[in-house]
Amino acid sequence: MICRLHYRKSRAKVAYIRTLIDLSRTAAGDQLNLEELNIADYMEQVEAQENYLCLTKGICLHMETGTVLGTFTADKLLLERAIMNVIGNALEYSPPRGTA
Repeated sequence: MICRLHYRKSRAKVAYIRTLIDLSRTAAGDQLNLEELNIADYMEQVEAQENYLCLTKGICLHMETGTVLGTFTADKLLLERAIMNVIGNALEYSPPRGTA
């Protein structure tokens, strides 16, 4: 149990540090890797990736989206890291066997 707690906390810290490094690179003038993303497809991909992480705690992640959502422009890697960080924090403070 203690090992799992340390693993989760260290994983969250690594994600946070990576995000800070990316933000500092952007502030220093590095370019964002912007691309056009289909919202429904992107959310489906996020759900598939993050659901695996949720299952390690016995939590089922379920997302519902509308039928026609369109597209948006974003740096896919940075956005994925931010979403992973939010879900990781939610998991850290959620009881086992819940729903996120």
